[in-house]
Amino acid sequence: MISLDIVNLYPSIPLMEILPELVDEMVKYCSISKENLKKLLELCTKDFCFGFNEEFYKQIDGVAMGTPIAPFVSEYFLRKYDGKLGKLKGISMFRRYVDDCFLVVKKDSIDSIFTDVNSLHPNLKFTSEFEMNGELHFMDLRLIRINNGIETTIYKKPASPTCTTHFTSCHPIRYKRNIIKNMIFRAKKLCSTKEYFRARVSEIKSILVSSGYPLRFVEKNVQNCIPDSPKRQEIDNNLQRNYYGLTYTGAATDRTIKKIKDVWKKNAPASQKLITFNKKAPNLLNKFSKNYKSRSPSSSNVVYRIPCGGCDKSYIGQTGRKLAVRIKEHESAVKNDSKNSAIADHSRNTSHSINFAQHSIIRHESNEFKRKVAEALVMSSHSLMEGNTKSYTTLLE
Repeated sequence: MISLDIVNLYPSIPLMEILPELVDEMVKYCSISKENLKKLLELCTKDFCFGFNEEFYKQIDGVAMGTPIAPFVSEYFLRKYDGKLGKLKGISMFRRYVDDCFLVVKKDSIDSIFTDVNSLHPNLKFTSEFEMNGELHFMDLRLIRINNGIETTIYKKPASPTCTTHFTSCHPIRYKRNIIKNMIFRAKKLCSTKEYFRARVSEIKSILVSSGYPLRFVEKNVQNCIPDSPKRQEIDNNLQRNYYGLTYTGAATDRTIKKIKDVWKKNAPASQKLITFNKKAPNLLNKFSKNYKSRSPSSSNVVYRIPCGGCDKSYIGQTGRKLAVRIKEHESAVKNDSKNSAIADHSRNTSHSINFAQHSIIRHESNEFKRKVAEALVMSSHSLMEGNTKSYTTLLE
């Protein structure tokens, strides 16, 4: 048994090679012209840019990871080689899931097969994992060769977590029941023998108990999942379904939903059914971990203050341009002894130096009207240089 993994699948797709073939295939099922289809595909796959470490890069080949069309394009490309892989000499079984391949091969053909696989296409390179002591790890499976057959159980990586959502977490109780059901059903699906299944169930119980689940709660829900044919409630398709959602906040939400269901049961017609669900709660982490960017002197749309170096007076101003440009204009006015500058007048009349290096941003405001009102409000609380007049004084006096 051999496991093969394609190295960097999406960036390895030869886009320029595959697009013409993809267009010819897709146009059979589309009502748009071949030319327009080609333009749309190029728009979805080419010229993707991304930023890293304050630098911008353009992807020149391959499909971008994270784009919705990437799995479709890569699957179309790989299917061309599935048949070739399966027909290589020495391969008795070949299966592929996305970029993971499982092969059963003859021992004396391993080297030649690996060479042939890596020569299928210049862009396709494979890493390999070979069976050891009759076992092979493939995705989340542990494959065990027994005589002429293969048995399966769940494979856990060494770094796999040994806990799950804690029982005291603020989630509806049915979510916690479903966690147990999903873990048991997954074990039933992937474990090929009862011995492997029992061993996995024992591990699941240990994980749940360590995550705060009461043992009685665990045992009850595990037993409900173990029967081979669990009873399922038949759904009447003639019922009119009405959906009602609440943001889950704890036990109070459970009580509220119970009361709503009781009222519905007493008053609603039998032909209608109420289905309750929990809305997604706001993510508190986003509220406390915003990416606040540092405000530099090059910021724009600001109310700012420039202090005098010889007294307690200040100049308060506002600008929609970059603050660094406005500061340079003030410095130039003082240097050239401008007659139309409050800062230049103050420096000339008092012989004080202006401390431009200590200028500060008091407020950021992109709306011009709000920015001018904010400037006037700030002015009212500072000792101003003569000639530093307020904006919108009629609004404030």
